[in-house]
Amino acid sequence: GRLLQGFSAGAESGGVSVYLAEIATPGKRGFYVSWQSASQQVAVVFAAIIGVGLRFTLSEDQMQAWGWRVPFLIGCLIVPFLFFIRRSLQET
Repeated sequence: GRLLQGFSAGAESGGVSVYLAEIATPGKRGFYVSWQSASQQVAVVFAAIIGVGLRFTLSEDQMQAWGWRVPFLIGCLIVPFLFFIRRSLQET
């Protein structure tokens, strides 16, 4: 699962950057493309906050039994939103 997740993220990075560069208004290409990297860093911070929050609210046994699944479930909850965004993007 982790390998597929990594391959998926790696394959999307280039395509997202190209798409953002193509839809950018004149003179704003760098600003548009920078949002891809910035949003990745926000996601990393969000994931860290979830991990720290779980660590402080759940016991060691709870983390081992089911707590480690919570971040995966949160990730699954955003999948429908991502599909909606994908379907609504205009072709460049």
